Amino acid sequence: EKLTSEASMIEENIRKDYNRLNAIDSLLLLFNQIDFSAELVPTKDPEKMITLLTSLKGEGLTEQEVKLVHQIANN
Repeated sequence: EKLTSEASMIEENIRKDYNRLNAIDSLLLLFNQIDFSAELVPTKDPEKMITLLTSLKGEGLTEQEVKLVHQIANN
């Protein structure tokens, strides 16, 4: 039973890490579309950054992408 519990925890961690990596890849693709020398990017305002990235993506950001945007803005 302990082994099954450990395996379940590992599977859950892998799923979370996979979702986080997908969100990072997605945000990198979006940030690569921005000409930082020509545009003022609101990197300290997460809501404005979410609006900008949503516009570039053409659809809403995922929950994980939103979390990462907030982390970026708060660093």
